[in-house]
Amino acid sequence: MGNLLQNKDLDGLTSNIYYRKLNQYKDICWTVNITSLQSQLNAQNDVKDISEGIWGAICHTTFMSRNSNECNERCDYLYYWSGTKFLTKLIDDEPFKQIIQILGNGLNKLENEHKCKCVFISDISIDLFKKMNIVFDYSKNFDSIKVALNDHNNTCNNIHHNYVNTAVETYKEVNSMCVSDTSKRYCQQFKKYFNGKDNSVLSTLACKTIKETVETDNSVNMPGTQDYGIEASGNPSEYSSSKIAMSILFPPFAILLLFFFLYKFTSLGPMIYRVLPKNNTIKRYLNYIRPDKEMEYQYDPEDINIDTSRVNVTYHQSRTIF
Repeated sequence: MGNLLQNKDLDGLTSNIYYRKLNQYKDICWTVNITSLQSQLNAQNDVKDISEGIWGAICHTTFMSRNSNECNERCDYLYYWSGTKFLTKLIDDEPFKQIIQILGNGLNKLENEHKCKCVFISDISIDLFKKMNIVFDYSKNFDSIKVALNDHNNTCNNIHHNYVNTAVETYKEVNSMCVSDTSKRYCQQFKKYFNGKDNSVLSTLACKTIKETVETDNSVNMPGTQDYGIEASGNPSEYSSSKIAMSILFPPFAILLLFFFLYKFTSLGPMIYRVLPKNNTIKRYLNYIRPDKEMEYQYDPEDINIDTSRVNVTYHQSRTIF
């Protein structure tokens, strides 16, 4: 359906693009002295293999100017990106808080005071961290989601409906928590994420679910042609010509093939041989395809030339049967 928001659109959301970029940074930590931070994280056996995959993004962050918009945005993304990675190995709040604290303190102790430094909220439960991650992504993706829904007549599939509904419901939950207590650090972050945005719109964003249908396209690759770069032509005349040619050639070929099997492998063969007219060409062909054990010598004066021909007579040794 042309007006239905497609699954691939989730990959194009602002937050998902940024997270992918963090995954792609190469490790250039040899230019920055972060040995102490690396040692502390590597000492945490539960997340040692995870920590090895975050150094590229961390070291790249240290080259950004301190207190710039770029630095502030990077710190927010780095916080949720690295925290989510650690959660693949951690299930308890206390170890998670400890890891986030080590990472945040380590970033603030890097030697270059004029470069980007991040302040991470470590006193936070895993459940609240996940909710804050959802509302942070919602703050970054809200504008693009709204535009996409408008472009698709406010329709979506089940995946997008669940995504939008989860974001809106989580936003309303955290918002209600922070209305009564604005002193919490995560509430200060929440307020920063949605500064200048209309709460009434943020809390009511929705889309109508419509069942997806499969569309066909003559320009797409047909199954089995992708590996060879062969495109479906979509030209019906080519298919029709091939079909006509097959309809003409196949029946005679099938008849000849049937005749061959009947003659060679059934008792019908000798009968056909005896009743055929004396056509030398046909007989020579039949003699060629018949097994030697079925051949019988038949005398025909017209076939014998004493000077040039040779007659083969099959000899069978007599046997006595008791």
